[in-house]
Formats: sequence, C-alpha cells, structure tokens
Amino acid sequence: MNRVYLAGAFDDPGSAELRLLYEASLRGSLSLLLETDEAVERRTGRKPKLSLDERRYFFENIRYVERVETAPSELGVEILDLSDSDLSGFPYRAPPVDAPRPAGTKRVIVTGCYDYFHSGHIRFFEEASEYGELNVIIGSDANVSLLKGPGHPLFPEGTRRFVVGSCRAVARCLVSTGSGWLDAEPEEPSATS
Repeated sequence: MNRVYLAGAFDDPGSAELRLLYEASLRGSLSLLLETDEAVERRTGRKPKLSLDERRYFFENIRYVERVETAPSELGVEILDLSDSDLSGFPYRAPPVDAPRPAGTKRVIVTGCYDYFHSGHIRFFEEASEYGELNVIIGSDANVSLLKGPGHPLFPEGTRRFVVGSCRAVARCLVSTGSGWLDAEPEEPSATS
C-alpha cells in the first residue's frame, strides 16, 4: 500500500481539513506531520490556537489518519488555502442502522448539534463508546435553527454529519427527523433495536 504524508499546522481543524485527510487517505496509508507550536509561531507570527498536544490528540482520533507525528523542523511546509472548499454533494456513508455488531454489544445513542466541533466532543465520543457501539444523532438544520435561533446552524447538516462521522469512536451518524429538545426520539427505536 502507498504511504501518503501531509504536513502542516492543522491548527483550526474543520470540515475542509477533514475532507483533505479523507481524500489523501484514498491514495494510501495517511501519516500526518504536525508543525510544532514554535514552527507555527515562526511562520505565522502568532501562537497556534491549539497546542501541538491538542492537535495530535484530535487527529489521532480521526479515522482517515493512520499515524500522527511531529514534523521535522527542517521540513518546508506549503500551506493550502482551504477556505473556499466546497463539501456539497459529499456523501457520508454510514453503515445501515441494522448492520451487524458483535454479540452482546449495546448501541449507545448521543445527540447534539455539533456545530463548532472541538476535541472535547472527541473525548465525549471516546467515553460514550466505551459503553457500546456509538450512534450520534445530530440535529437537523431546521431543528438547530428552531432551538438556537437565526444564524444557526453555523454549518449545514451534511458538513456536521461528515465531521462527526470522521471520528474513530463513532460507528454511525444520523440526522434527526424530529423536532424540539427530543428531536432524536424518532430515531431511537430503530437505532436501539
């Protein structure tokens, strides 16, 4: 199998960066080389938003990445501008809700908006997945707007579903079909069966 290496700060991970990692992983086993905090500050003139340790933790929990290492200091890093990246039409391929799981494994359901995704969400998913196969149900765009008001969600449900589904601990990610605070209720019978 081919080895693919990507290097950079990856200091504010979002859907465009995760899409880049996904695309790179289709070409081979992906190793991510993260710039040190000092290298980021030297190159950008400011401290990184996330420390190297937090960036490492985040990307070690992304299913497309096989290895995360610190980039050698002499490695020149070319920065890609992903700000105009378009994820429209990018399908999240969840296993079917009735996909087999090992005997005795429970399904665990958690819900949320997951609009501004961060390493705390990853830690929550890790802990929740210790109880069984983790199914995350994200709020639909209409419901997030209803609950949080105008200007929400910040990211459309397809993008949020892709980001959440990129986490190793998540078995599948569904979009709620319900409304209000108990918006995941319609999904629960089929997800827990």
